Amino acid sequence: MSGYVNITSHKGGKVEFVSQDADDTVKPSRYVKSIKEIPYDISVLEINSVLSSSEAEAPVPPPAPVDLIELLSKKHCKSFAGLISGNADVFRTLNETKDNGLTLFCPVDAAVAAFMPKYKNLTAKAKTAILLYHGVPDYFSLQLLKSNNGMVSTLATTSEVKKDYSYDVQNDDEKV
Repeated sequence: MSGYVNITSHKGGKVEFVSQDADDTVKPSRYVKSIKEIPYDISVLEINSVLSSSEAEAPVPPPAPVDLIELLSKKHCKSFAGLISGNADVFRTLNETKDNGLTLFCPVDAAVAAFMPKYKNLTAKAKTAILLYHGVPDYFSLQLLKSNNGMVSTLATTSEVKKDYSYDVQNDDEKV
C-alpha cells in the first residue's frame, strides 16, 4: 500500500489527505486551495502540511560507484579508456562530473588507433581538449538526443581552455 493516499471529504467541504501507510499519530494534511487546474491533465492543490510516509522517508542506499575506465574497457572503448586514464586532468574532470550527469561519446578502438598518429603530435593542452570534447556535462540518453536540436556544450568548453568547443545536435528521424 506504499504510495497511496487516503482522501477524506468531511461536512462543510473540508478535505483531508493522509498516507495509506501512516500510523495513527500522523495528522492528516488539509486542503487549502486550488493553485492550478487544467481539466484532464493536471491539478495542483495547496495543502497545509507535508504528506508523510515511512516508506518514502526510509534511507535509500546510494548507487554503486561507477568506474568509468573499467566500464569503457569492457565496452569496446579500451583505447579511449587508456587515453583518459593517462591524462590526470581529463580523468579528474570526468569523475567529478559523472555524479551530476555525464554523456560520454566513446570512439571504438579502431577509430582511436586511426587517430593516434595525430594525437601523439598534439600539445598536452590540445590532448586534454580533444578528450574533454567527447564529454557533455549533462545526461543525454539516445532518446533525449533525438528530441534535442541545438548547441550542446562539451566539457572542453567548460574547462580551463576557455574556447567554444560546443557542437550542434541535429536529428533526422532516427539519426542524430
